[in-house]
Amino acid sequence: MTTYAAETERLFLAPLGVQHLEDFHELWNNDEAVLWSSKPKKNTLEESRDWLVNMILPTKETWDVDKYALLLKDDKNEKGELKMVGFVGTNRWCEKGMEVGYCSNIKYWGTGFITEGFKAFLELYWTLPERMNVVRLVAKTHPENVASQRVCVKCGGKKGEVLKESYERFVDGGLKSDVWLFYFDRPGVEVKDGSDGRVETEAHKEEKQEKGDAA
Repeated sequence: MTTYAAETERLFLAPLGVQHLEDFHELWNNDEAVLWSSKPKKNTLEESRDWLVNMILPTKETWDVDKYALLLKDDKNEKGELKMVGFVGTNRWCEKGMEVGYCSNIKYWGTGFITEGFKAFLELYWTLPERMNVVRLVAKTHPENVASQRVCVKCGGKKGEVLKESYERFVDGGLKSDVWLFYFDRPGVEVKDGSDGRVETEAHKEEKQEKGDAA
């Protein structure tokens, strides 16, 4: 029997992996679906595989990133497996906290699956023993991406500052745009202004010391 990381009324959350490649490619092989991305659509399955393995999934350098597939309970793909309608998870550390995001197959826009899945991810993430040092997640949205902003608000995001001319969508051909920040703080923890989203663990101290020595 398959064990999933989390479950909602309509979805299962499972660690994202190459087993989801076909559905991942369907998501990324669409110009409109990647409208808000800094990268273009993927034209072949191999392009999608390379993107998934080297840029989306955790690597040795991004070992503390977590990604989950959103699997629809009542629908299957051509392989007879539960259909992946999108994915959610953390992306990378930035000075504001651990970046978090989500991506949906355009066929399922407007269904509420992303909001449902992202809420479940947040609840799951705060319980992960290996992520107890993380106290803040931060989502970055384009000012015109109202749907994404609604997801953040519905999932408890607190609107933060605006980063001026800090993001470049692929479709904009080099034009810089602003970014709106939404903060998701660990429940019951007061996060100080200026925090990078981590508590001061011994490992964190050593990491900062190594960076200081290398400067």
